[in-house]
Amino acid sequence: MHQETAVDAHKLFRHMLAESGRSTSAARTRLELSDQTFEAAEALLLELGLIRPTTAGDTFVAVHPETALAQLLALEQQAIRERLTLNEELSETMAILGSNLLALQSRTESDAQLNLLIGEDSIAAALHGAAIKAQNEILSMHPGSPLPQRMLQESMERNQTALNRGVTMRAIHLNSMASLPHGRAHLAALKDAGCEVRLASVLPFRMILVDNALAYMSASPRDGQMTALEARGPDICQLLRGTFQHCWVHGTVPPDATAAPTGAVDTPGEVELDERETAVIKLLANGSKDDSIARALGISPRTLRRMTTSIMEKLDAESRFEAGVKAAALQLVDVPGAHQENVHNVR
Repeated sequence: MHQETAVDAHKLFRHMLAESGRSTSAARTRLELSDQTFEAAEALLLELGLIRPTTAGDTFVAVHPETALAQLLALEQQAIRERLTLNEELSETMAILGSNLLALQSRTESDAQLNLLIGEDSIAAALHGAAIKAQNEILSMHPGSPLPQRMLQESMERNQTALNRGVTMRAIHLNSMASLPHGRAHLAALKDAGCEVRLASVLPFRMILVDNALAYMSASPRDGQMTALEARGPDICQLLRGTFQHCWVHGTVPPDATAAPTGAVDTPGEVELDERETAVIKLLANGSKDDSIARALGISPRTLRRMTTSIMEKLDAESRFEAGVKAAALQLVDVPGAHQENVHNVR
């Protein structure tokens, strides 16, 4: 309705209530309304049920004030219900559009698109936007040293935003994450919020994959600033999802996600290596360098050297090469072409 018509109708109705028993025609003369203005105001009052025809049927009179109030309340409630229905319909439409947005973008972009994000603020803004865009699933891997408590808190806030909308979330962290108090607290918070968590001895790289259409991966620092690689495209995202699935399958789910993995892993023969030592010997057998092994396990190079020395002592080896050979013989690592008979018998 036009605002002016509503104002004129209000004046007309108020005058009719003040002059009890007066008809609309009498009020028209008193208010000196033009024909067009009066007809529009009268039509609106009739539509709202605030006036009714007289017995003669030649004009209208106001309904009882209590009746008018009840009618106005009923009309307002109806208007609220209609607005709520409209809002629900709009919300459903936006949810459908949002759930398909990243997938549609991915399908229309045949080639992978890469963008380098430089600086913590830039990365945080991108991750915040990704958490808002996510509609179905977020997968993440977290190698290297556990992030500081402040950054973990910011990460948890982004996660909560997505989880509150029903987004499925799975995360893989290193075993070392559970060795720090704030790391254990973060794992517990993820679990309590509904995120599935697994622990691994080694992970290839830091990654966040959103709806299988948008990914963020760690990159080498630039000018002392942290960087991340933003990737779009169906092929690269599918590859990253496959990598995540491999790590997920080989991850562990401790009874309590906040508990640090303890104890030793029994190995064939008389040698016992714990999980991190087993991961080290496997990486050494694969030819990985010390720096990459340390980053993968979230430990310092000095700690890695101490662990390597301990492994060599346990295996009674005088060199890394000899340690690798003995580890393969004990079936601690898989070496293609080596000890095929034993492998065959085990299978």
